[in-house]
Amino acid sequence: MYLHETLDAALSPSSMETLRALANAMPQPILFLDAGHRPLGFNHPFRQVFDIPEGALDPDAVCDLVPDGFRQACRAAAQAMDAHGAERYHCEIQLADAPYRLDFRLIQLTQADRPLPIIVVSLLDGTFALDPHARRQAVSAGHASRHDTLTGLFNRHAMQEIIEKTVGSAQRDHEALSVLLFDLDRFKLINDNYGNAIGDTVLVETVNASVGALRKTDWIGRWGGEEFICVLPGTDLQTATHLAEHLRRAVEALDIVAQGHELKTTVSIGIASFPDEADSVDQLLAAADSALFEAKRGGRNRVATSQRQIPQIFSIAGELESALKQGRVIPAYQPIVDLNTGQLVADEALARIRQTDGTLLAAGHFIEAANHLQLTHKIDHIIATHSIRRCMAMQSRSPRGMSHFVNTSADLLRHPELVEDILRVAREACAGCFASSDPNCTKPLVIEITEREFLGNVQDAREILAPLIDFGLRIAIDDFGSGYSSFEYLVDLPVSFLKIEGSLVRRARKDKRTRAILRGIRDIAKELDLITIAEFIEDEATASMLRDIGVDWGQGYHFGRPEAE
Repeated sequence: MYLHETLDAALSPSSMETLRALANAMPQPILFLDAGHRPLGFNHPFRQVFDIPEGALDPDAVCDLVPDGFRQACRAAAQAMDAHGAERYHCEIQLADAPYRLDFRLIQLTQADRPLPIIVVSLLDGTFALDPHARRQAVSAGHASRHDTLTGLFNRHAMQEIIEKTVGSAQRDHEALSVLLFDLDRFKLINDNYGNAIGDTVLVETVNASVGALRKTDWIGRWGGEEFICVLPGTDLQTATHLAEHLRRAVEALDIVAQGHELKTTVSIGIASFPDEADSVDQLLAAADSALFEAKRGGRNRVATSQRQIPQIFSIAGELESALKQGRVIPAYQPIVDLNTGQLVADEALARIRQTDGTLLAAGHFIEAANHLQLTHKIDHIIATHSIRRCMAMQSRSPRGMSHFVNTSADLLRHPELVEDILRVAREACAGCFASSDPNCTKPLVIEITEREFLGNVQDAREILAPLIDFGLRIAIDDFGSGYSSFEYLVDLPVSFLKIEGSLVRRARKDKRTRAILRGIRDIAKELDLITIAEFIEDEATASMLRDIGVDWGQGYHFGRPEAE
């Protein structure tokens, strides 16, 4: 922030600290005036808005750099506050054809043990006044590009700008800030069961409660759909956690009545803090998204942070991003065999990074970072397209009916442009092999999904898998038996394969109860005409046991390690 040298010299250290803390905590433009309404200083957002050059300035020079409307409002405030001895004054002004509010507040600092009056001037967007409820006022046509029409909050584009500016200020001033990312739990069920109009009412009521739970200096906007983001300037992780819990409880306590229906809702909240968990805007948002995912996976209606995971995640982020740009993310193929005949029946494409020295880095070293940095869709797209082209090249020499498994994340499936590109490659590959337009034609590519990727929302899974299912690709449930509600998937999705979770396979040799569970999975699969596949088979004894239980196929180091071509 900038403070004129006369003010800098006059203030005591404690007063100076108070003034700097006040300015740094405010993301909106702030101007400081003396008792005669003469400019004494301003914060960085004020400099940015009015394009004030860097360096020392004469106080009067600031007046020459702000618009006439701003100067006139300052003069009117001076007259009104002096005439009535008021400590507060506000007015509406137009800047660049957009409405703004100027708020004037008198504060008392200390100069040589004597009171020093300072007037703090805050420039506020017309829809973000000090009254929290004013943030949700109807948005004028001129502001439609920056505001959400339903809630009146800032939209994603505007919030992105606010986050970038706030992070920039925090970097310069060595201040903390935190971000809350939250969304409504199971909101899709409300829309599906009651309709969009009632869903909109729930959204607005949730926003009302959320805004009321925040401080006047906090920012809130609609990030997309039922997801919202809050920016908390000058706030460390501990304080942000208390605020997030206060917001969560406020929403949980809501009794929403819409068109005669009494409804309840909850929110899951992810928290990320700067600079402890991230040193850039992208990393901060990725950390918040990661924390939100953990909050939902942990049971919803809770607050979560990703503080412990972030250092490890970002330690490999550079290598991962470099590998994606340089084409060093490649598939390695692991064989899958028929346990009864020992014949090769399938393979699975597993992501690897080819390091600069030629060695391969297994997915276990980077996939968590990819998840948290929202790069999984890029990896999946690369592996899937590689596998399809390899499948086409192998048709003449691979065993007839051989299947090719590819892991598919929800992150990829929520990028329809990438799904369409995979289907385009598949259509081209299939054109020379069989009738690609025939959905009943068995295609060799198998899409592996895990229940936890969709957080138990089977309907959501069906909808985003629809293009792949319609094309005729088969579905495998990976990590079956890992503790999630995978059985619901067997009822509602056209599943062809069950891949048994590896920890069950490892325990089965020594644990009678685990073997009983495997026999139960086998029986269910046979009733549903599904093929079972056991993973992590590392020796013949385990393979023999699984064969005796009746598991169909096997995969693991006993049959072959993943190999890149």
